[in-house]
Amino acid sequence: MGDSNNSLAKISLGINALLVICVIILFVKMPSGGDVADTDGNDSLPTFVPANPDGSLKIGYFNTDTLNANLMFVKDLERDIEEATKKAEDKMRRKQNEIDAWNQKWEKRGGPLSTEQDQYMREAQELQQDAMILEQEVQLELAQEQERLMMTHVMRISNFTATFAQQEGYDMILSYQLGQNLVYINPTMDCTAALTKLLNDDYQSSTASLEDVEEGAE
Repeated sequence: MGDSNNSLAKISLGINALLVICVIILFVKMPSGGDVADTDGNDSLPTFVPANPDGSLKIGYFNTDTLNANLMFVKDLERDIEEATKKAEDKMRRKQNEIDAWNQKWEKRGGPLSTEQDQYMREAQELQQDAMILEQEVQLELAQEQERLMMTHVMRISNFTATFAQQEGYDMILSYQLGQNLVYINPTMDCTAALTKLLNDDYQSSTASLEDVEEGAE
């Protein structure tokens, strides 16, 4: 088996360091009454009422790149993804060590005898198949864990953006990223700093509370 066995189960599980979180929130305030009938006259549709009394729409935006660069929990997200990747690599490394040990066992014996060829080939095929199956399982588990971590943080931004929009009376908040569809937006509509502070303050508060609980348990 030689070099071919040494290459079994070796995979590359790199981390995508570029965390692109693109969130578009449309917030529409619904009135308690004043519904209008649809064309069939069966159901009622909510009447759109802008956040501002004068009927104008209040629209804001946040710069995704700037937001990600300044959010505390994005650093933790990177750390969590690194840890998940390391666990996946450790699983594959243990399998590789198993294959290396098997190779060394046969090398010390000077290779298989003619009567051992069938056993040698059978063991080699089993190890190779096990390594392929494990690689697929590890890659799937890692992809699922990365997706779970990303969605947790994406939903955090989404939920806080909605809360911020309600508190500040925005009808719409857009996410903006350099090179994307939005070429120019009036800087006065930029709510990136305010949204960043809201998210960081909450995260810092929740982290401090968790540390207090852990210290109390000790």
